[in-house]
Amino acid sequence: MVRNMIVILLVVLLCGIATCAVAQSEQLVDPMRPLRGAPGTVNPVRKVDQPVKEALQLTAVLISEQRSVAVINGKSLQQGDKINGYKLIRICPNYVELRGKLGKRTLRRTGTGLKKISTKSNIKKGSKL
Repeated sequence: MVRNMIVILLVVLLCGIATCAVAQSEQLVDPMRPLRGAPGTVNPVRKVDQPVKEALQLTAVLISEQRSVAVINGKSLQQGDKINGYKLIRICPNYVELRGKLGKRTLRRTGTGLKKISTKSNIKKGSKL
């Protein structure tokens, strides 16, 4: 009798463990998420052919006789430096050129970034700068 109860208890425990394992393996799904292919929805799956362009923003350019610096995504970079898989190949007053696996990219300066710094030869005595 006791032996039968132990066997029944073990079967119940094993069924409970199996149920928990199945419940954990199921992926939780948002019930408010639109169904795939429903009218007016966008399929979140990206096609393999479409390259993803990283968000790169040129905020400032500093050009002087000694060096040129571009500020991209808050990082100061000089010609030859790399960011997000792109190499900085050219720094101009209003734009920079990058080259990477996805090809050549041109970033234009936004806002009021610094264009050119004055040199000592441009500053006259008594001028305000």
